[in-house]
Amino acid sequence: MARIRTYGLDSNIDPADKVVGTDGTPGPNQGSTKNFTVAALAAYIDSTLDPISGGGTINTIPIWTGAEELGDSIMTYSSASTAITIGGKLVVASTLNVGGNTTTASLTLQGYLSDVNGEQGTAGQLLSSTGTAVDWIDAPVTGVVGSGTLNTLAMFTPDGVSIGDSVIVQNAAGTRIDINSVLAVNGNTGITGNLDVSG
Repeated sequence: MARIRTYGLDSNIDPADKVVGTDGTPGPNQGSTKNFTVAALAAYIDSTLDPISGGGTINTIPIWTGAEELGDSIMTYSSASTAITIGGKLVVASTLNVGGNTTTASLTLQGYLSDVNGEQGTAGQLLSSTGTAVDWIDAPVTGVVGSGTLNTLAMFTPDGVSIGDSVIVQNAAGTRIDINSVLAVNGNTGITGNLDVSG
């Protein structure tokens, strides 16, 4: 009988090819030499030694769909842009650290969002871009603010933003204007009716 090592190596393997082995099943034939087909060996290894089954789509990250079965998840990988796309919602139960750019159609936060300084912001603050990061800042004052006295004409106070009282007051009947200070007229003034001057 020729020694196995004297046979040449064959890289063209067919499922019907046979290999020689020793029977390991307890019984009268244990230890005897027997033949195994490559197909039988592959089926045994797949079902016993490597029981994972299932299939998937190329570039789709797999997920366990059963105890020993894999299938497609909602995450796909693009080798062109080296990016992972999530085809649904991403729920982060802990901290999410993003080291680069992230593109999303919508983002729902159930916790806090830290800025470049590690600050979480306070009530009423705005998230502002620094050009390279984001920063929580106080909301700028916009529009007109302030208050005044009934029937007193309004004027801008020295800060240029707030409205306050001027020195001009209209009486409740709406028939008279009182100026509680010096009146300086630069230019011509036309008066129709009576002009009452006190002082």
